[in-house]
Amino acid sequence: MKSILDIGTGMGHRVMAGFMLNLDIYGFDVSEYAINHSSYKEILLDRLWIDNIIELKNTKNKQFDFIICYDILEHLFYQDLNKALNNIYNVGKPDSKFLFSIPWKGNPDLYNDKTHKIFESKEWWIEKIKNAGFKILPTPQHFLFKDQLIIAEK
Repeated sequence: MKSILDIGTGMGHRVMAGFMLNLDIYGFDVSEYAINHSSYKEILLDRLWIDNIIELKNTKNKQFDFIICYDILEHLFYQDLNKALNNIYNVGKPDSKFLFSIPWKGNPDLYNDKTHKIFESKEWWIEKIKNAGFKILPTPQHFLFKDQLIIAEK
């Protein structure tokens, strides 16, 4: 079975949904509050944990087939982005796929969240992700929110 990692999982909603579908899914979040107050914590046991994508101390060198990075990168400081992308790349197996959701310039969600720190264009993000070693794949046109998604592989 393919393994999935949800980076920035919050309270683990996606992890719980995947778990209910018998997927081999895990997730972590930097927010101790979110993980500790997740109503799924007892059910998911070792599938949810606290970690920081910049330091990445708690993945125990495990690698995954599919990595979800949903609305996390724009919350980082510019100086931490390369380290985070490197860590994301390294938790992937050699043939892993990655889903990045990033609001970029022109997307009202980018400006409506006061915790966002990186305000760049789609082209800038694509170049940044490519420079970290990822190969960019076409985003399927039928995907919801396709205008803020980047699909990649190792």
